[in-house]
Amino acid sequence: MDTKEAGNGIIRCTCRGERTDILINPLMILIAIISYLVFAFYYMTIVRDIELKWTLPVHFAIAVFALVIIGAILALAVCYLISLRNCSHWKRENDLRARLILYLELRKEAIGANIGDDIDYLKDTDAKIFRSEIQPFNSKKVIYILIVPLIIMVISLFVEVLRIHLGEITIVMMLLTLLTGLLAFPEMTSFSYDHERNFIRFYDQIRDISSSLRLEIPEFNATVPERSYGKLAKYSVCTLSILTPYWAYILISDMNSHIRNQRIVENAFIEEMWKDEMHFLRD
Repeated sequence: MDTKEAGNGIIRCTCRGERTDILINPLMILIAIISYLVFAFYYMTIVRDIELKWTLPVHFAIAVFALVIIGAILALAVCYLISLRNCSHWKRENDLRARLILYLELRKEAIGANIGDDIDYLKDTDAKIFRSEIQPFNSKKVIYILIVPLIIMVISLFVEVLRIHLGEITIVMMLLTLLTGLLAFPEMTSFSYDHERNFIRFYDQIRDISSSLRLEIPEFNATVPERSYGKLAKYSVCTLSILTPYWAYILISDMNSHIRNQRIVENAFIEEMWKDEMHFLRD
């Protein structure tokens, strides 16, 4: 394999980011959640105008379960989107790091640069990152997300006092589903920050090696702040899950910021790589 073929591998891996590193609009998701909560509260509180007996009217019971299912799907979809994108980005970046190392090795041999120790150190950093980063999604946990909210909803349907407040209970169940998802996957909260710091550590070494290979690539500046999982969880529980949509909002925004900045440096590396490749061929 030559440097051109290795460079093509980097380009292919970067282009794959158009599928894996999708920028999710956090505001639209927040609007969807709030719209559901407003509608659920408006529709479900109609029950207060009905003289409830032990058996709910059929049309109302259907509406209850429909809203419960929609709320659960919406909450699970938010958690799934965050986890799936993080996992897809994590897998693609593992591949990208390996391709970058391969290209730098071949480039070193092509121009005879004496940077073997730097390449070995870069490989060691890559191995440490791979061992330290936890895959940000575990499908086995998904089923546990619904247990507590569904128990609450089922109990509310059979307790007459609670049935009067089905609107509020439906809203709380949806928020609890979202909260349970975020609590079940603590790595969703820490992933963006930890992943970006690992990427910066690797990328800084890439820049040092690239400068020895006549590649001038820009610096990567950290943009993702560290989020306290314990603090977000505590505030969400204390506010009866009201803070939970904001929690999901900031997690999506953080990863969007990282992906945008990483795309900039990936494209800059590719541009500089091909400029130098053409210069090398002319020589």
